[in-house]
Amino acid sequence: MKNLITLANICKKYDTCDNHFFALNDICVTVAQGEMVAISGNSGSGKSTLMNIIGCLDIPSSGKYVLNGENVSKLRDNRLSEIRNRTIGFIFQSFNLVSGFTALENVELPLVYRGIAKKQRKKLALEALEKVGLSDRITHHPNQLSGGQQQRVAIARAIAASPPLILADEPTGNLDRASSEQVMETLNELNKEGHTIILITHDEKLASRMPRLITISDGMIV
Repeated sequence: MKNLITLANICKKYDTCDNHFFALNDICVTVAQGEMVAISGNSGSGKSTLMNIIGCLDIPSSGKYVLNGENVSKLRDNRLSEIRNRTIGFIFQSFNLVSGFTALENVELPLVYRGIAKKQRKKLALEALEKVGLSDRITHHPNQLSGGQQQRVAIARAIAASPPLILADEPTGNLDRASSEQVMETLNELNKEGHTIILITHDEKLASRMPRLITISDGMIV
């Protein structure tokens, strides 16, 4: 199986007036297409910095990052934005839904930015909401949904365009236990369907349930 992600000798350095600080130091990781991986670490470990680089929200100070066959290490912001839109589906702890939009409209929103025609957008959004078990909530607004349902809308939004990579940042952090289990069950099902999933978490118990665990501490993989 081919590698979707290759990180080679990745460093992220921040300079101050009197010294420099490595948030990431010589990170080497590969993730194969179709894998389900957790990246875990305590606050300040570097996992958020690593997530930002994997998600093309930031670029490394040095090293090479190949995503889906393309070297994205030194690209400009507008090109990184295009790659994020085409290649990565994001799921956030805070859901990031638009309060004035229905569930269906929230899922359709990133498809608008991809230039997908209205009829096809609606079809893809409906299919994604059905996949996460919310086909009966398509006209509901976020404030009419439970936390778990809002997160499933966010998952539907992330998968509607079938991106190769789903990047989930603390996706159960704001949820109760029952809702967390539903979200993890949904992510497991998506992985079985072939989606590559990277889960960022500080929850060691949750991370230990993943098929593969990468632990980061002081900017290095341990």
